[in-house]
Amino acid sequence: MGQEKCELTQNLWERLAKKWTLAVVYNLGVSKGSGFNELRNRIGSISPSSLVERLTELEGMGIIKREVIPSKPPKVLYRLTQKGEELHKILDQLASWYLSNEETLEKSLKV
Repeated sequence: MGQEKCELTQNLWERLAKKWTLAVVYNLGVSKGSGFNELRNRIGSISPSSLVERLTELEGMGIIKREVIPSKPPKVLYRLTQKGEELHKILDQLASWYLSNEETLEKSLKV
């Protein structure tokens, strides 16, 4: 099943590896929901078009949901779905693993 599993998940790896995708998921998980500009400011140097592209892809994958709040002007809020929350937990574990191994990992990169 190992090789078959790798082939089946290749599309997922390619989609998640796109620039900014994991930053969007992680930041939405930390904030428990954000508006477009708030999310863009938190991530940093992401362009508006790249953020729109990532949000659209993640919404299509069922990882985030877009909620329009009726107001003047209308406000759009992005939140993680249950599936997105599960992915955020994995990313949080990965971040913790990195932080606990940062010194040795960074040393090996400098070699």
